[in-house]
Amino acid sequence: MTMEFRHAQLDNGLTIVAEVNASAASMASGFFVRTGSRDEQPVVAGVSHFLEHMMFKGTKRRSPADVNREFDEMGANYNAFTSEEYTVYYGAVLPEFQARLLDLLCDIVRPSLRQEDFDVEKGVILEEIAMYRDMPRWRVFESLMAQHFGAHPLGNSVLGSPESIRALRRDDMMDYFRRRYSPGNMTLVGVGNLDFDAFVDKARAMCGAWEPCRADRDLSPPAATGTHQVLRDEKVAREHIGLISPAPSAQDPRRHAAHLAASIAGDTTGSRLYYALVDPAIADEAATAYEPFDHAGLMFTFLTADAEN
Repeated sequence: MTMEFRHAQLDNGLTIVAEVNASAASMASGFFVRTGSRDEQPVVAGVSHFLEHMMFKGTKRRSPADVNREFDEMGANYNAFTSEEYTVYYGAVLPEFQARLLDLLCDIVRPSLRQEDFDVEKGVILEEIAMYRDMPRWRVFESLMAQHFGAHPLGNSVLGSPESIRALRRDDMMDYFRRRYSPGNMTLVGVGNLDFDAFVDKARAMCGAWEPCRADRDLSPPAATGTHQVLRDEKVAREHIGLISPAPSAQDPRRHAAHLAASIAGDTTGSRLYYALVDPAIADEAATAYEPFDHAGLMFTFLTADAEN
């Protein structure tokens, strides 16, 4: 098995990278967009995640039903997700569907953003926020991020709030899309059994006319607050504890050591936390994870147990 790493860039700034493996049984492709809750102003809190949903609501060439049907006709494993710093759209298919998958992915990241679809999907987003607020672990994580990062944009909620989503307008989303989904702020990735030259040619035909614009990001370093907070909810039977501390950034060469340290200290099985707390049944979960961000980073530890423990 020989891996071949390829790179290309279109004139408008779109970066294309691939890990080609001719012996693989499938191929996958996706757009990584360098935008997330970190890049939002309070007036549009939650717009990155909302926009992710809208990508599947149709384009000039496809209806929402067409988008879902075409993924299914290829037998694709596909999805999307939004984080603090990235929004990702991807699909995995058999190699013979390479061109068709790329055509669909390139099309959906230039959505119609119709007002009627926006109005309907707003209700879906509000339901999703309500669903996550019923999850104690999610509430702990959101509170931790807000406490740790304070006014720094990394403390922004990925989902936004019910108030910010209700107030969001379709024109606000369109303006955000035009600024953040610039080709120079996106990377097209391919992996597996793919034809890279054909991959680039298809991307050039589909994406070469996209207009570039600046998509800046606040890279000011966060200041750790060193605070604590207690949230009480009589409806929750377990105690959920979270800790955050600063760690190396995604650009720091020490990030590899940080990944290793997190695994040794708090991997879900076989770590020091596991044998100290989970194995003897003091806690049902105890884990540490390292999260590298753009010019920032954190160690996140999460525990759940009976309150008496």
